[in-house]
Amino acid sequence: MLPSCTRHAYVMLVFLLLASIFCAHLGGALGETAANTLLPEETQALSQQETIIEDFENGYWFYEDPSQGLRIEIYRHELTDIKMIWYEADIRTTEKTPIQLFAANPDNPGKGFMYAERIVRSNQLVFAINDDQFGHRVYNRQTVGIIVRNGSVLSDKTKASGKVTLPNLDVGAFFPDGSMRVFQSAEYTGDEYLDMGVENTLCFGPYILRDGEINPDFQKYYRIGEPRCAIGMIEPYHYMAIMVEGRITRAQGASLQWLGERMQELGVIEAINLDGGETASILFMGKKLEVNNPTGRVRKTRSLSGVVGLGISEKVPEYEGVGK
Repeated sequence: MLPSCTRHAYVMLVFLLLASIFCAHLGGALGETAANTLLPEETQALSQQETIIEDFENGYWFYEDPSQGLRIEIYRHELTDIKMIWYEADIRTTEKTPIQLFAANPDNPGKGFMYAERIVRSNQLVFAINDDQFGHRVYNRQTVGIIVRNGSVLSDKTKASGKVTLPNLDVGAFFPDGSMRVFQSAEYTGDEYLDMGVENTLCFGPYILRDGEINPDFQKYYRIGEPRCAIGMIEPYHYMAIMVEGRITRAQGASLQWLGERMQELGVIEAINLDGGETASILFMGKKLEVNNPTGRVRKTRSLSGVVGLGISEKVPEYEGVGK
């Protein structure tokens, strides 16, 4: 039989051992609970944070926000031997953040103009390009084309299909399933587009790609290098926008044939040409990306009647006027 002092020491040792096992078990259980509850929440919080990269010097811009289902990657390309500078925006989105059209005057689309930066910053848009500038045709009392905005027909008067002019008023139509299709100018009426389920149209033209094929008119026409802006679809909710600089010393612009071939190389199957020249614009986080605007400040450039935009971010700076 163990002496009394030894028995007490033994009991104490057993007690401490059992206590340590219990604490270890409890700690493990608590650790497992924390891993099952806290970590997913932390992961979810992280997944909803915006990822933003702005690298003007190297010509790279990136935005991702899983909460909006949006990912945008922009590359600037430059060929010094033929003096070409262009931007390619790979846009992947979902039904959470569809492509939208933002008017300078939302209460009366087509009536009123603003600098692109002001439209973008007022709406806190992550990405934007110029739209079809149909307000310019309204202002000048020209044939406007088939204009559908948010499920309403704003204009139904267009040119005959197949005109070789700029714009010839071909149509890029956006559907609720994230798809985009192009049509000749008079192929359908505004009401027929609504019956097809079209929510918005971009009307400028000519169309660049249809069913993966380049517009055959480009073999003979539209060969001059100009500043360009175009948007196309690779598949539903996956778009490609291209803006080509021009009319400056280091950039001569591009022909529509070149634009069609480049879009085709990128996997685009439907694409529409938008207003180019001094209208052509591409913006990221409220700033134009052109090489002759490295400060990102608002400049006195051609005012627009609207933009094509995607994504909302509180990090887009407020519009404070020209030069800011």
